[in-house]
Amino acid sequence: MHVFVDRLAMIGMVAGTLALGGCATVDSVKHAQSTADAAVSQAEAAAAAAQRAQTAADQAETDARTVDAKVGHFIDEERAENAAEHARHHHHARHRLHKTAH
Repeated sequence: MHVFVDRLAMIGMVAGTLALGGCATVDSVKHAQSTADAAVSQAEAAAAAAQRAQTAADQAETDARTVDAKVGHFIDEERAENAAEHARHHHHARHRLHKTAH
């Protein structure tokens, strides 16, 4: 019987400790959940900001490629005009040289 009473007392102590600890555990769980919710919210905000940054970077790359293509086209046109101008001057110079020789 003495063993039974000791066990009953031990069970009562454990139950009391768990009951008191249970309150702290509920508060701890609530705090942990609140912290986790805040972390999720911050992570979602960070993901949205990262997506906006990626979209802006993609647009900047597209714009840069467009400008590069336009500059390349402009350079090609300038080279063609310079070559044509050079050919006209060269042609006129030979034409004048040919006239003076006759």
